[in-house]
Amino acid sequence: MNAKQFLSLFFLLPLALYALVYSLYIAHPQHFHFRSWEFLPIFIFNGELDRSQIMPESGDSAREYLIQRYTQTNHISVNEYGNRVACFDKNQQIKPAVLLFGDSQMFGSGTDDSQTFPAQLCKNYHASIYNAARNHDLDLLRHPTYHFNAILFSITERDDFSTSYCSKLDEIEAHYDEKLPEQSFYIPKATFKQNWLMLRHGHKFLMGYLRNRIKALFYGINHGFIAPDNQIIKFTHQRQDADGDIERETACAKRLVNFFHQKHINVGFLYFPAHQTLYGKDYHLSIDEGTYTFIDKISARFKQEGLLTFNSKQCLLDAKAKGLVYQMHDTHLNGFGYYHLAECLKHSPLDTLFHE
Repeated sequence: MNAKQFLSLFFLLPLALYALVYSLYIAHPQHFHFRSWEFLPIFIFNGELDRSQIMPESGDSAREYLIQRYTQTNHISVNEYGNRVACFDKNQQIKPAVLLFGDSQMFGSGTDDSQTFPAQLCKNYHASIYNAARNHDLDLLRHPTYHFNAILFSITERDDFSTSYCSKLDEIEAHYDEKLPEQSFYIPKATFKQNWLMLRHGHKFLMGYLRNRIKALFYGINHGFIAPDNQIIKFTHQRQDADGDIERETACAKRLVNFFHQKHINVGFLYFPAHQTLYGKDYHLSIDEGTYTFIDKISARFKQEGLLTFNSKQCLLDAKAKGLVYQMHDTHLNGFGYYHLAECLKHSPLDTLFHE
């Protein structure tokens, strides 16, 4: 092999290998993503693939390890707007119509369609339930034909209602009665532009994926290739001013209630407890008192103020005595945890949201 041939091989072989891997990724993208909600924007929200997919999910907390021990194959379905399916009656004949807001916990990351928290609520109530988590979000309030009788605001324990919702309330108040065109909610049809965006975003994701897999290979030489069971507990949070956060959260919740009650919409609030809150002591994790008791105190304060909620932490501490309520390597509840949370909701003040 002469120098010219060697240089050609040196430069072309990596390109050929990448082209092969990229082709595999485009053909079977479900097997490259750890979470479904990361897969959806690239391949579903641009109209490229069917709105119902079967994919393995292993979570994100073990990505630094090469081998994912805990993988669950889930059926993931979204509606024509790109929202995770629940049991919404778009003909508005079933009442009440309840709108669910939240992040990846409410979306049900790592969970089958049949086991998400909204799916559990659908089993418990004869209500029309719309899951707006992770797509469109507050814009659903300006849908031209949908009318909701109740809203359940949810948030993961490490985040805040004040940041996620009240920061946007001025804009909501200013434009609430200005309806958005229905067409703006739909997943677009696949076009040349959408195809190009898919290929570009797919390339960006795949490059990051390959870099992380190479890092995981070298990391595994020193730390092992399979993540330990307690890997998730490394993903912790701490509230610097828990008492101040309680005041801000209460003020935000009261503001949301005041606004939506004027629109004849009932409102409730739900915190999804963090993994460290439920399992931290099992792994001898040191958690400051303000952070550990936050849900206890905020639930009591909301009750004192007449706001609808319940102590989700205590609910799941009771449930974990019967079985694992969290995914092993992700910051989300599993189907068993969502089931028990929905059962607790049935016996809480939030139950009123799901009755006329």
